[in-house]
Amino acid sequence: MNGTALEGHLDEIQRGLLRGWALDPAIPDQRVSLLITADGVLVGRVLANRFRPHLHATGRSDGRHGFELFIAPPLSPLKTHVIGVRREQDGAHVPGSPVVMAGAIHFDLSMQGQLAQILADAADLAELEERLAFLAAQTETLLQRHATQTRSAQATDSLARHRFRWATPEATAQPPGRTVLLLAETMPQQNSDHVAHLAFDLYGLGLDVSLVAANHAGAPPPDLPAILHHPPWVASVEETLARQAGIFDAVVLCTLSVAVRYAGLLRHHQPQALLFLVLPHGLRHDALALQAYDENRPDLLEQAGKVLAHELRAIRDVDVVVGDISTVAHLVPGTSSALDLAAAFAAFSPTRSDSE
Repeated sequence: MNGTALEGHLDEIQRGLLRGWALDPAIPDQRVSLLITADGVLVGRVLANRFRPHLHATGRSDGRHGFELFIAPPLSPLKTHVIGVRREQDGAHVPGSPVVMAGAIHFDLSMQGQLAQILADAADLAELEERLAFLAAQTETLLQRHATQTRSAQATDSLARHRFRWATPEATAQPPGRTVLLLAETMPQQNSDHVAHLAFDLYGLGLDVSLVAANHAGAPPPDLPAILHHPPWVASVEETLARQAGIFDAVVLCTLSVAVRYAGLLRHHQPQALLFLVLPHGLRHDALALQAYDENRPDLLEQAGKVLAHELRAIRDVDVVVGDISTVAHLVPGTSSALDLAAAFAAFSPTRSDSE
C-alpha cells in the first residue's frame, strides 16, 4: 500500500557519501527507513533520524529527519551511476531521486580525491603491496608516454630511474635500454683483467657494451665483447662522450678516480644514463683508519680522512654503488647499492639479438 509522498532533499551526493533528509508529512513524528541503490543494486539501508536544525526551526516535528550514508568501497569515478533513494515501505523516491552521476572525463580534484581514498583504504599488507604494484605500473606507463611525447633526456632519465627502482629480477616490464658504456682507468691488457671481466659480465647480462679508458697504456685484448673507443679513432674520454652524446642507457665506472673525474661530464653529455660505480674491494677509508689506530700513525688517519672525502664525492655523483658495501647508505643516505652487476642490472636486462 502506497503512503503519502515524501518531503525531503538530497543535499550531497558523492561516490562515497550521500547526505539529505526525508520525512512523511502524514506522520512527521516517525522516522523514514530508506534504501539506497546504485544502478539498481542495493548499497545501503539508513534511517532518517539525524537532527536537522532548519527542520526543527520551521516546526517540522523535532527536526530529526536527516540521513547520512558512507558507501564502501566508493563507486567508480570512471563510470556513470544512477543513484536511487527510496522509502523502504513502498519504494517512494525522496525528492531529487533518482540522480545520475556522470563518469569523470577529466582528472579533476573530485576524481583525484576518490582515487586517493580507494588507494589509501587498504585492509592489510597484501592489499597495500598490491596497490603499490598497481601504482608503480601506472606510473611507468605515464612516464613512457611522457618520454615518447617530449623526447627529452630528463623524461627518459625519469623513466629509467623508475624502472630500476621498482622492477625486480623477475620483472617482465620492457627494459629502458640496452647500451652500456664501461669507463675504465686503463684499457685491459688481457682477458683476466678486472675491466675485461666486467665487459664479459655486462655482455652476459644481455647488454651491448662500449669501452673507453682515461689512459691508453697499450692495445687491449682483441676478443673483448665490446666496442672499443681508443686512438687513433678517438683521442680521449671527453671526445667519446661528446661524439656519443645521449647514446648510452647506463655507464659503469670502474674506479673512484674516473667517477670523480667524469661524473659531471657524463651528466652533461649522457643525462639519460644511470651511473654505476663498481668497488669490488669496498671502501678504503675504513681499512686505513683501522691501520692508523693499530699502528698509532696520525699521518695515516689524516690520509684516511682525505680518502673518505674522495669516496663520498664519488658516491654522491652516481646512482648505484656495486660491491660488498654495507655502509654506503649510512655515508650517503638515499644512495642505492647492489652486491654485484647482476643484482644492479636486474631491472636493466634487455634482450640482445646476437644476429645483429
